[in-house]
Formats: sequence, C-alpha cells, structure tokens
Amino acid sequence: MKKYPENQNTPSPKKVAIVGAGISGLGAAWALSKQPDQFDFRVFEAQDQIGGNA
Repeated sequence: MKKYPENQNTPSPKKVAIVGAGISGLGAAWALSKQPDQFDFRVFEAQDQIGGNA
C-alpha cells in the first residue's frame, strides 16, 4: 500500500536566491525569515564581508 502525506494541500516553500548581502539583500533576507513556511532562501555574496559598499 502506498502512503501519502497527511496534508497534500500544503504548498512547498518558494525557493528564493538573494544576490548581494548589502542593506537591501539583508533586508530581504530578514523579511523572508519571518515566514519560514513560505520561503526557502539563500543569500549569495561575492565579498568576504557583508554590508555593501556604503
């Protein structure tokens, strides 16, 4: 007998890539972190430090 998840109506989280860990990228990450059941996100930064150029 094949088993199915109990709640098949639960949508999987949206996958989001945030490019840049400046103030905007960090703000976006913070906002998405408040809804962990809706978003699966990663922050990508080219530099060794976060925070942008300002």
